[in-house]
Amino acid sequence: MTGREQQSFSIRGVDVQFPFKPYACQLSYMESVITALQTSKNALLESPTGTGKTLCLLCATLSWRESLRGELVARAAKAEEEQRKVDSMPLEEVSMAQRLRADLQHLAAEKATTTQLPTIIYASRTHSQLKQVIGELKRTRFAKGLKTTVLSSRQQMCRHRVVQQIQGSALNLGCKSLVSKRACKWYNNTEKYVNGREEDVNNSVLDIEDLVKIGEHKTVCPYYVSRSLTSKADLVFLPYNYLIDPKTRAGLGINWENSVVIFDEAHNIESVCSGSASFDLPVSIVAGSVEELGTAVEIMQSAGKVSSDDMRAVENMRGMQLVLRKLEDVISSYDGSVTKPGEFIVELFNDLRLTEKSWGTFS
Repeated sequence: MTGREQQSFSIRGVDVQFPFKPYACQLSYMESVITALQTSKNALLESPTGTGKTLCLLCATLSWRESLRGELVARAAKAEEEQRKVDSMPLEEVSMAQRLRADLQHLAAEKATTTQLPTIIYASRTHSQLKQVIGELKRTRFAKGLKTTVLSSRQQMCRHRVVQQIQGSALNLGCKSLVSKRACKWYNNTEKYVNGREEDVNNSVLDIEDLVKIGEHKTVCPYYVSRSLTSKADLVFLPYNYLIDPKTRAGLGINWENSVVIFDEAHNIESVCSGSASFDLPVSIVAGSVEELGTAVEIMQSAGKVSSDDMRAVENMRGMQLVLRKLEDVISSYDGSVTKPGEFIVELFNDLRLTEKSWGTFS
């Protein structure tokens, strides 16, 4: 936090806390954010570079979230007062309607105060951008007492000396294998560490480097520490693709019915969505599949007596080889790497008889 005195002002009934005196454009921006939150509407907001957009987003959203807590407490106090008023009246003066109304108000207030406040999900394109956002948050008064976590990949967080040397999906498989066998000391220490509510990960604003340092110092896994904190966090930082990919999103353990999602630098979302829905199909992969099918056929034919079921399997594999060779020819016909729309692969597979109806009948 800077040495500047924190400013406090009201926007649409919300007491907003800001690290310095805001400009008119910042007040307008924060009013738009709070309006969207209060009306439960989506908002597409734009602000020029250098106008403190990130700080405005954070302060407006977190101030609104705090105002909800105040409303819940006030509602509970009002219901409690109504309950006491009814209880103190002589029984003969209390109508059934009054008693029922007080009971319902009390139950509603009790339910509201026990309901978890919304989780704020702050997404940006890269981890370096998230680091800047976390740096901005540390300048505000919200940095103290706020439960946060930042989600990242195993590639960036893994501390296992062997696994961290592996690249790509193989690293994920290596990690999962060790975890399933409880053969990773970093993972094994994590649950006890987090359940102990250590002060260095609870009620603290942490970036990836902070989590890695804690992991090294405490011999715990930063990757699993960050994920274990997600369900308890007030504010979760993550890259776009964690939200766009359905499987990753489902595994985050977030109550999406009670959350606010912020996409920062949203002009990048289209390219990220395109990348998440795309895949590469090198000719070498197809050629390798043709070769493996040929090897499988040779093994089955050299096994001696071949049953009728085996013969059908052999014929199917030969048919698959023909289809894949045609696919190999199509891919090889392009000069270098090419990018095609989604419709292209559907039409190509139809031409090659690779459809849902024909699947499994290549002989």
